[in-house]
Amino acid sequence: MATMFPESLETADFETTGEGRVYSFLQNHAKPDQEFLVWYEPRIGDLKPDFVVYHRSVGLLILEVKDWTIGQIIDAGPRQFTLRQGTRTVPAGNPLEQSRHYVIALIQMLRNDGQLVSRDPAHKGQPRIPIVGGVVFSNIRSSEYTERHLNAVISRDLV
Repeated sequence: MATMFPESLETADFETTGEGRVYSFLQNHAKPDQEFLVWYEPRIGDLKPDFVVYHRSVGLLILEVKDWTIGQIIDAGPRQFTLRQGTRTVPAGNPLEQSRHYVIALIQMLRNDGQLVSRDPAHKGQPRIPIVGGVVFSNIRSSEYTERHLNAVISRDLV
């Protein structure tokens, strides 16, 4: 079992059901179990990404979880999605951009701290570990994602 913060579903206060499902998935399926550390809504300055996952040989992964259904997505672009919510259409930021915003903030936090940045002249000031962002669409199947050509907006390897 991965090490989770908070340590159980009972102590976590999920904003969406998708976040609860992702928490459960990471807790029960991240292998090798004890080598994964997973934080739900950690603070990065003023920001709160949904999940930060760490493994010493992989690095840090920041996940943004969206509970959208395929039917809610009217349009998708590099900066903005348009969603159907009941009878209204509403704009929403591209979740990958949101995730990247968290990555940039985390890198800046590490640079300010100085402990986990390289001192090698070729990489001076860069984090010593890889940090990447991704998106989880908790209510969209892979086949639906591809059929709607959403992979042209956010590559499948980041979803």
